[in-house]
Amino acid sequence: MKQVFKIREDGTFDFSDSIVTDVDVEGYGEPDPTKHYKDDGTEMTEDEIDAIRNVPAPPTSEQKIAALEAQLAVEREDKLMVMEALAGIYESVLALKEGGGAA
Repeated sequence: MKQVFKIREDGTFDFSDSIVTDVDVEGYGEPDPTKHYKDDGTEMTEDEIDAIRNVPAPPTSEQKIAALEAQLAVEREDKLMVMEALAGIYESVLALKEGGGAA
């Protein structure tokens, strides 16, 4: 027994219309097992197959955690720089007030 699919007039397969049989049925055929087909029954091009094969794997949990930790470290450094700059400005203002009040 084999599953065969309706062959449209344009030569593509209609994957929504299939039968299981052990004899040849006119208008039905088996897709070539060495080829890849899209849902619409047309054969995929090498570029389409390569695009599917070359999809990068999603990052692992460990990779996501490492990226978030690195981002957090950068943000901490940025905040420390802002706080140090603000402290420097505050000290300068205090120094000006102390120097200006004595004159």
